[in-house]
Amino acid sequence: TYGCPTQALDLGAGAGILAIALVKLGTPQVFATDIDPIALDEARKNSRANGVINGIQFSDAPLEQLPIPFELIVANLFSSTLVALSQSFHVGVKPTGHAILSGIQLDQEHEVLAAYRAPDWQLVQRLPRDEWVTLVFQRT
Repeated sequence: TYGCPTQALDLGAGAGILAIALVKLGTPQVFATDIDPIALDEARKNSRANGVINGIQFSDAPLEQLPIPFELIVANLFSSTLVALSQSFHVGVKPTGHAILSGIQLDQEHEVLAAYRAPDWQLVQRLPRDEWVTLVFQRT
């Protein structure tokens, strides 16, 4: 286990499920971002329904405009998007912080692993499920 971060970001929040989980697990400062205003509205609605609306700061701002770096960034995005954002993640995650990347199809895992590699990242956990995998990285 990694302990509870004091602040975290759900990047590409969609319905807000990961941000809601972060608040419920005890993270005191959670940001949720998405470029889709409909997704942000849905995330707000879901966080209200789960009683955590006051624990999440919602934004459509790019990562670089948020209070970076974060101790933890979670992202459930297409592999190609995760690869394209790898440099932003490097800037957005504190040294020794973590990135939890999901939404990765097994046949695209190698592309994500190539983008998040040493010396900047260390793979600390691989969680396969059916045709998907979640990768947990620590920033070095």
